[in-house]
Amino acid sequence: AMRRLLFLSLCLSLCLGVEFYSQLQNTKVERKVDLTSQLARHTISTTVENVGTQRTDVYYVSVEMESAVHLAFARVYDGEQNLLKFTYHPTPGNDYKLYRVDLSSALLPGESVKLKIELVFSHRMKPFPEEITQSERHLVRYTDNHHFFSPYPTESVRTRIILSSASVQ
Repeated sequence: AMRRLLFLSLCLSLCLGVEFYSQLQNTKVERKVDLTSQLARHTISTTVENVGTQRTDVYYVSVEMESAVHLAFARVYDGEQNLLKFTYHPTPGNDYKLYRVDLSSALLPGESVKLKIELVFSHRMKPFPEEITQSERHLVRYTDNHHFFSPYPTESVRTRIILSSASVQ
C-alpha cells in the first residue's frame, strides 16, 4: 500500500509539479462510509496543513478508477461551511481520477484548514450471490479501499462503516 501511495505521489508530482506534494499534508482524517441505502456515501473530514514554504489555494482529491466510474455526486465544504468549487482535473494514467478543490482563501505556510468531502457512489454494492431462491437470505458485497486514497501524506486515519443491519458475514 505504501509503495502504491508513493508511486501515485510520483505520478501526480510529474503531472502537477513537485512543489504540489511537499506543501500539503492531511494531519487528521475521519472517514464515514454509510452503506444504509443502495448508495455508498463517503463523508471525509480532514485537517489539511500547509507544511511547505509557499501559499496555496488548491487541494486535490483523488479517487481510485474502480470507484471513480461510479461517482454520482461530490461536494466539498471548508470549516466555515462554504461550498468549494470541485472540478475534474484530467491526469495521465488510468489508476485514479483527480479532482481540484479551490479553497476559499489562500493557505499560508504553517496554516491549516478543515475540509468536509462528500462523495456518493452508485452501483458499488453487488448482490451476493447474484441469484437466490425466494427462501434464501439475500446479501450484498461491498468492496472498497480501507485507506484514505490521497496524493498527500496522511498522519492519521479513522474509518467508520455504517451498515443497515447488524448481520455481517
